[in-house]
Amino acid sequence: MYWDLYIYFDAVQRLRTGQIPAVDFFMPAGPLFYWIFDGALRVLPNAQPLLLISWSVLLITGPAMAVACTAAARRSLTESLLYLLPFLLFTALPFNTQEYYPFPGSDGFGIYNRHGAQLLYVLVVTVLALRNTFLMAVMIAILMLALFLTKITAFAAGGLVCFFALATLRIPFRHALIAAAIFLITLTILEFIYRLPSAYLVDVLTLIRMNEGSLLPRYMQGASMNIVPLLGGGVLALLTLGWAAGGEIPADGARWMQWHERVAARLDRLGLWIIVTLLASLIYETQNTGSQAMIAAIPPALLACQRIMQSERSMASVVRVAMAGLLVMPLAGVVIERAARTWVGALKNEAIAAPNLKTIGHVTARPFFVRQAEVHLKVALQHRDTFETFIEEGELPSPLRYSDFEFQIRLIWMMDALVRQLRQIEERHGIRFDTIMTLDFTNPIGWAMDRNAPKHIPIGADPNRTVPEPDARIIEAVQATDLAVLPTCAPRANSAHLLRIYGSHLKQHRRVRLTPCYDGFVHPRLAGSLASQPSSSAETQEAGPQSETGSLDLQQ
Repeated sequence: MYWDLYIYFDAVQRLRTGQIPAVDFFMPAGPLFYWIFDGALRVLPNAQPLLLISWSVLLITGPAMAVACTAAARRSLTESLLYLLPFLLFTALPFNTQEYYPFPGSDGFGIYNRHGAQLLYVLVVTVLALRNTFLMAVMIAILMLALFLTKITAFAAGGLVCFFALATLRIPFRHALIAAAIFLITLTILEFIYRLPSAYLVDVLTLIRMNEGSLLPRYMQGASMNIVPLLGGGVLALLTLGWAAGGEIPADGARWMQWHERVAARLDRLGLWIIVTLLASLIYETQNTGSQAMIAAIPPALLACQRIMQSERSMASVVRVAMAGLLVMPLAGVVIERAARTWVGALKNEAIAAPNLKTIGHVTARPFFVRQAEVHLKVALQHRDTFETFIEEGELPSPLRYSDFEFQIRLIWMMDALVRQLRQIEERHGIRFDTIMTLDFTNPIGWAMDRNAPKHIPIGADPNRTVPEPDARIIEAVQATDLAVLPTCAPRANSAHLLRIYGSHLKQHRRVRLTPCYDGFVHPRLAGSLASQPSSSAETQEAGPQSETGSLDLQQ
C-alpha cells in the first residue's frame, strides 16, 4: 500500500500553497508529520520519501531517548540498553508488526500509526527512566503534544500512561501541572495563530460519528491481531504483580510516609505497568491498520527480565522469561524477518520508471511483479465491464487488492502517464489547470505538477471512513476546481463511491478522456479550449509496449 505515502505529498503541497491542516483540509490523522515531512523534503529533496518520513520521527524521539537512556544508565547500563535496543530496531526498520501481504516489501502504509507507536514507546521509557525532575515535565509535555498532533487515539493511550505515572507518583503533581501548562500554552498559540486545535478536534468528532458503529469490532480486531503478545504480557503481568517497579516500601514506611505515598508505592508494580501499557497499546490499535502494535509494553517487560536475571533461578523464573518472550519476540521477530526478506530479495529488484512523479517513483520491484502489472493493466483495459460487475456487487476482486504490488506499480505508471499527458494538453491548448482534484484515495498529482488542490477536500479519502458528507464549503470548492481526475482502468469501488459523493457537483464540468486510464472533469472556463480532446465516449486504447523510460506507454 505504497499510496499511503502519497498522503504526505498531498499534504505538503497543500501546506506550500498556503493551506492549513484541519482548517483548510480534512485529515485522517494529526498534522505534525505533514509539517515535519515538508521541512525534511526542503533539506533532502532527493531522498527516498518512505525512508525520509519513517525516520523523521527521530527529530522528536531521538533527543527524548538520549535523555531517558542517559538517566537510566546512571543506575544501570543494562537497564539503559534494554530501553535503547528495541527503540533502535523499531525506528530503523520501516515495517509493521503485522503482515497483510505474503510477499516481502517495505511498508508504505500505516506510517503515522508507526510514528504514534514509537512516540508512545518513548513516553513509557521517559516515565520509567526519569525521576522527579523539571526536565521530565518538559519531555512529557513535548511527547504528549506530539502524540496529540499525530493521532488522537495515540494521545488517549499516552494519557492513560501519564495518569498511571501520576498515580504512582513517578510524575509529581507539580511537574504534572508544569507539563499540562506547557501543553495547553502551545495549543493556545496554535489556536490563536492558525485556529488549528479546534478545527482538528472538530475533524476528530466527525470521524468518531462516521465510525462509531465500528468501535467495538475494532477493539476485537486489535485484540485478535495481537493475541500472542497480549496473552504473554498478561500472564507475565500476573506473575510480576508483587514486584516493585521502583523501590520497596521501607519497614518503617507506615510511620513517615503519607497515605498517598503508600498507595503509590503499592501501585508502582511491574505487573501493573505491563497491564497499563498493554491496555494503552490496545486503545491505540483500535483505529489502526498497520502499526508497530504493542511495542509500548516492551520496556516494563524487559525490566521484568532484568529482575528475573538478578533473582534465583527457578521454574517460576523460566515461566516469566517465556511469557516475556511471547510478548517481545513476535513483535521484534516479524520486523527483523521482513526486513531481511525484503532487502535480500531487493538484490533482484529493478527500478519502476516514473520520471514525471519526482521522488514518488523512487521505488523498485522484482521483475515478476513488473510483468504481472503489465498483464493486469492489459486485462483491465480490455475487460472493464468485469470490474464494473465487482463494483455493482460491492466486492473487491480480492481482499488484498490494494496491497497487491502489481496494483501499486500500475498506479505509479498510471499517474506518471497522466502527469505527462496533462502537461502536453496544457502546452498544446495554452491552458493551465491550477487546481487539480482526484476522485481517488490520494492526490499526489498536485505535488508532481506543483499545483493547488481544492480546499476542504479530505486527504486519504476512504469514502467509508474518512469522507464526510459535502457541506457548502466543499461543494463550492468542487464546483470551482479546474480539473477532477477519475481512474478508469480498472474501475474501482472507492473511486465509484467518491464519484457518487462529488459527481453531482461536477455536472457543469466537461468529462473527457485524458489517458486510457483516466477521465477528467474539466471546468467550463477551460473546457472550450479542449474541443480537440476526445470525450469519455471515445474508444479506449490498449496500453502499448514499454516506452523508452521503461514504464508502460499510456499516451492517447
